[in-house]
Amino acid sequence: RAMFTVRLYYALPALAMSARIAIPGALLGATLAEFLITGEGLGRLIALSTINSDFQTLWAAVVVVTAVSVVLFGTLTWLETAALRRLAA
Repeated sequence: RAMFTVRLYYALPALAMSARIAIPGALLGATLAEFLITGEGLGRLIALSTINSDFQTLWAAVVVVTAVSVVLFGTLTWLETAALRRLAA
């Protein structure tokens, strides 16, 4: 158990950083998949807003995607800090 705790303690920052890098890409991929596969969701809204020159809706949708990404990034950072504190104790 002690060996696992030591390994996890030193591996956790790298795992968390890789997850933080993957979050924006995953959201972008999900938005693109919504548009290409289902034709629904924020991906479709962004595409239609661009075509119709409805820039207020376009920016609102982009802000929503960005806000979700920032919230997930912050949540992951908080979880990493809490886990490191717990493992260090």
